[in-house]
Amino acid sequence: MKDDGLSMDERNLRQALRLESDEMPPRLDPALIASAARAQSAKSDVLPLAIAAVAAGWVLSQLTGAALAIAVTALGPGGLALVIDALTVAARVLGPATAIAASASFPFMVGAVALIVFAIAQRRAQHA
Repeated sequence: MKDDGLSMDERNLRQALRLESDEMPPRLDPALIASAARAQSAKSDVLPLAIAAVAAGWVLSQLTGAALAIAVTALGPGGLALVIDALTVAARVLGPATAIAASASFPFMVGAVALIVFAIAQRRAQHA
């Protein structure tokens, strides 16, 4: 047994906290804890913001629905079919591009191409 004047609990606590024998454990400062709690409660004013965001989203969805209803009646059946055909053609053309862009390796490929282009430009600048 060590005779350093510490009780068994203190010795275990110091060993668990990996403190040297002359080092003091951290103090629990009530004022610091209270100020941290006040700062945390100031950050918790998210509820009014969330309610405003939901209300704005609902209003926007209602306005969009009304605008689409007006557009459908204004275009008529022939105009609506034309818009649907145009969207279908665009989806067929852009389908492969979106599949490539959604690939996980796409950012790495773009970065590699950019590095190659940069290296070629530097080499040309050195030889010119």
